[in-house]
Amino acid sequence: IHTFTRKFSEENGKLDVLVNNAGCMVNTRELTGDDLEKNFATNTLGTHIMTQGLVDLLKKSSDPRVIIVSSGGMLVQKLNVNDLQFEKMSPFDGTMAYAQNKRQQIVM
Repeated sequence: IHTFTRKFSEENGKLDVLVNNAGCMVNTRELTGDDLEKNFATNTLGTHIMTQGLVDLLKKSSDPRVIIVSSGGMLVQKLNVNDLQFEKMSPFDGTMAYAQNKRQQIVM
């Protein structure tokens, strides 16, 4: 994401609209190479890092917009700030992790 936002910023003078729509639902608790839970890394951190990496370009637009595509699935989860990476979720439930990620995105 960092490489993409850096290159995109070098090649473009402004950004009018950013739509964060990418996501995943991994059904087993897996870690990335950075030791982050994959659902959290993609759905929550990915959205945040992409937006922050492009915020300077968005500020150059006369009417910038950031759209975060969520899911009705978030309605089944309250925000749990004590287990953002699902270390305590036992058994691990990818659907509930996804719902929690979608709740995290909206709260951000």
